[in-house]
Amino acid sequence: AERGTPLTGGCGREYFLLRAAWEARVAVPEPLWNGDGSFGVNFLIMRRVAGETLGGRLVRGPQYAAARENLPAELATSLARIHGIDASRYPPLLELPRPAPGESPALAEIRNYEKRYAESALDPHPVFELAFRWLHAHLPAPHEPVLVHGDCRLGNLIFDEQGLRAVIDWELAHFGDPMEDIGWIAVR
Repeated sequence: AERGTPLTGGCGREYFLLRAAWEARVAVPEPLWNGDGSFGVNFLIMRRVAGETLGGRLVRGPQYAAARENLPAELATSLARIHGIDASRYPPLLELPRPAPGESPALAEIRNYEKRYAESALDPHPVFELAFRWLHAHLPAPHEPVLVHGDCRLGNLIFDEQGLRAVIDWELAHFGDPMEDIGWIAVR
């Protein structure tokens, strides 16, 4: 499967992602059933998680004062647990996109975005061209890729008045640099 596209077998692999995360004590909805296709579509059933997903409410709502205090540490804990998942225990996860052997996870991600940019931009945009050059010139040292959520941002978190309830929407999960998940948190 390519980055930026839903996982092949979508719900099936998402079920195993949730199962792996649940067993690693990540704040996720409990996966209950990996649908068997008997209804003509793939599906999964997970336990409902009550809460909110609108980041603006978290930032501005007085009822979320405690959540604003608790969320950074809770999210850091969940991300560390995601990045520590041993995917070999869940064979469907081994099919997730990953950098080529020996390739820097950061370089793989830059190449992914360069490809998407080239496919969507009708004309060159100097700011993007310069940004890609800068990124290539400032690559971090290569290291072994780990499982990353791939889209960890406020809109993909469920929170309540106390803090983090669940990390959701795992369609872009892949093997890469754990700093990628930290970077997504900073995106507006």
